[in-house]
Amino acid sequence: MRIAIISDYYLDYLGGAQVSMIAQKNALTDAGHQVFLLAPLKPPNTAVPEWLNRPSFRLKSLELPVFKNGKKIRSNLKEFFETNKIEVVHIQTEFGLANAAIGVANEMGLPVLHTVHTIYWQAPGKLQKPVATVMRALLRKVTGNSLVKMTISGSDIEKVLQDLTLNTANSVDAVISPSAHQLSDMQAAGVSSKAIVLTNPFTKPNSEPAKPLPKTLPRIALIGRLVPEKRPLEFIKASVLAQKKIDFELKIIGDGPLLEQAKILAKDANITFTGRLNSDLVQQEIDNSHCVAVVSYGFDNQPMTIIEAISRHRGVFYVDPKLTPIIEDAGFPTEPDIQSMADGIVSLLKDAQLEKLSLAATTKSADFSPETFVKGYEQLVSELSGNRSA
Repeated sequence: MRIAIISDYYLDYLGGAQVSMIAQKNALTDAGHQVFLLAPLKPPNTAVPEWLNRPSFRLKSLELPVFKNGKKIRSNLKEFFETNKIEVVHIQTEFGLANAAIGVANEMGLPVLHTVHTIYWQAPGKLQKPVATVMRALLRKVTGNSLVKMTISGSDIEKVLQDLTLNTANSVDAVISPSAHQLSDMQAAGVSSKAIVLTNPFTKPNSEPAKPLPKTLPRIALIGRLVPEKRPLEFIKASVLAQKKIDFELKIIGDGPLLEQAKILAKDANITFTGRLNSDLVQQEIDNSHCVAVVSYGFDNQPMTIIEAISRHRGVFYVDPKLTPIIEDAGFPTEPDIQSMADGIVSLLKDAQLEKLSLAATTKSADFSPETFVKGYEQLVSELSGNRSA
């Protein structure tokens, strides 16, 4: 197959969606498919088609380029699809570029898949109603999406973003949700497109096999953007409390707006920061750790950090019960408040759970193999092709 993966997000922004898209591309390419990843790059990087470097405008605070679903972008997409003989269009975002791709694919009779990375948008803050009103009008104009109201919970801004995601999902041939709990919530909200659960794959940045747990002081790794929804400050506070009772190291891998606050909280503790690392170095840090922590709550669909950890045979310390079906026996769950996380860390390390979790992760890792992803993907496209020819 010749597949175009489409994303409005900067491909070189550190985020789970970007890691997932690259992993999907690698898995499909290794299986013999030709995959084109159409996504902008942050200036001054220009290693993409020139028109992808010219969004209508950029929201610098969100690091989001905004493309208007108009004649020009649709013409560029159509030329790209025709020139490269695209057979499947696979969107992974819901903004202007993705909606333009849906329109062009429909005109050309191409099947459209939509991986929904999250419907669990978090947007607290003041002035919710006026900001949401402006956002809804702007998104309608930029995306060409009617944004029918489908959600009944969340803040006003969250409802707008959820409506955008759900409406986009209803305008494609098939929806891919990496987790069952997200798919269930989407269908309960009114998504009626054909939909499947297909977990994100893990494709190793290098050929090194997973390594056994290191014979060192226990180390927990926290990986990802340092943003409120990932709750790094809460976990640092919990780790500081836990280190008063048991000796271990916390390694924080990533950067973001909360970095300076995080460093202040970690000043007198055994907590180190690496900053942002490439995928090879992230894999090394996972291999050098005994466990990976994922402490977001009510936000994540299927965090790529979980997949990376389990694929490297590391257990996962987590607080969101909705993630249990993804992690199963490879996880150590606790409550999301700071004291419970601190107590959980102590129990995890005192009760010699790390080896047990690692063994469970070794078995669980097959669920995230490239082969599992490709098999499900090919079956879905085959079903769509059969429906179109019937």
